[in-house]
Amino acid sequence: MMVTIMSFVYESLKLTLLFIKLPNALFSLLIAFKIKGLSKYILNHLFYLAFICWSVYISLDGVLYVIAPNGELAYILANVMRDIGVLMLAFTPLCFILASFIIKEGEEIALNMKKGRMIFTVVVSFVIALVMILTDTIVVRDSSKPGKPFIDPSLLPPTTVNFKVTFDSVSLQGQASSFFILAFVAWYVASVLLMFVQQSRESGAKRNRTRFIMIGMLAIPAGICYFVLLPYVVPVSQEPNLQPWFNLAGQLVWATSPVLVYFGMRIKVPDEVVKVMEQPQKDRS
Repeated sequence: MMVTIMSFVYESLKLTLLFIKLPNALFSLLIAFKIKGLSKYILNHLFYLAFICWSVYISLDGVLYVIAPNGELAYILANVMRDIGVLMLAFTPLCFILASFIIKEGEEIALNMKKGRMIFTVVVSFVIALVMILTDTIVVRDSSKPGKPFIDPSLLPPTTVNFKVTFDSVSLQGQASSFFILAFVAWYVASVLLMFVQQSRESGAKRNRTRFIMIGMLAIPAGICYFVLLPYVVPVSQEPNLQPWFNLAGQLVWATSPVLVYFGMRIKVPDEVVKVMEQPQKDRS
């Protein structure tokens, strides 16, 4: 349903979703700073950057759907915000994978002795992000016409009260974007699998820490799959009166990610305790 306030046009549903997404973004931001405050290790900084980027993505994703139908300039701005959000989204699994390398092998081996693998990981992440930026587009559709055609940006704001702002999943370009979104989810899952292999080889505090981090990392791709598959698996979830509740469920899944990683990073393992105890002696020498 369209709502107009002093010539500002928006979908009431998208505004409701905005007020669901923003608290999640602020929550992720808060946990990011808490993770950073636990230690100065590069591992903490990687998770800090991952959740900062994730917070930016959720914030932009909430705002852009509200402003997109308000004229051609607003539409262009919404798509620029989408591109920035996709770049932030790409940086999150990149940080996760690099963190997995460090947890598995230690900073010295992961960062210095296996630089080629690190560079490959960075290149793959940004190639996927670049293709998604080039193919992913926000569109405004006229729900009152058969086939729900796209509304030309030059004709915005829409004259009909029945319109919907969504991402293009219909055109060839949109289908290509959907394919790379799935590739993106697979890239996320790869980081989780690294953690799964690692926790299966450990015991005690190390295993508990790795398990918390692994499940926390898994929450983000699980949430993405939830939102991608939900319209097909549970069509009733797209009803205007039900969609906010289904969206809230997905947002809660995402919200568990930084919490579980934070709990995992709080678990002290023997090697780290020794390092902390030795640090003052090194400083005195």
